[in-house]
Amino acid sequence: MENDVERIREKVLRLIDLKYDSDAAFEHAADLPPKTVSNWRRGRSTSYMKQLGKIAPLLGIHVADFLLDAGSDDYGQRLLHLWRRTEGLPPEERAALTETLSQVIRLYLSSHKE
Repeated sequence: MENDVERIREKVLRLIDLKYDSDAAFEHAADLPPKTVSNWRRGRSTSYMKQLGKIAPLLGIHVADFLLDAGSDDYGQRLLHLWRRTEGLPPEERAALTETLSQVIRLYLSSHKE
């Protein structure tokens, strides 16, 4: 099974390819430095993980869609599992991802109140 970070990378790149004419066009729209997407494509950077909240709307999806498999009912466990696998990230990237996950949880809970 692919790990979650790789699955998210593939989804980000697939959506960029679908929604934008070029990597440069997406980088401009997302206010990212040149060659950022190229680094993602080559696996040289995982900076997309800390950008999920920013890039999701540009790609036409909800940030939770990056983190959850279609049809999965176990949202909390998937988010927790992903967060636990971030221990190797630099502290500032892990903090940014933690904030993104917190936002996703708050958004999910607010949209699924009974």
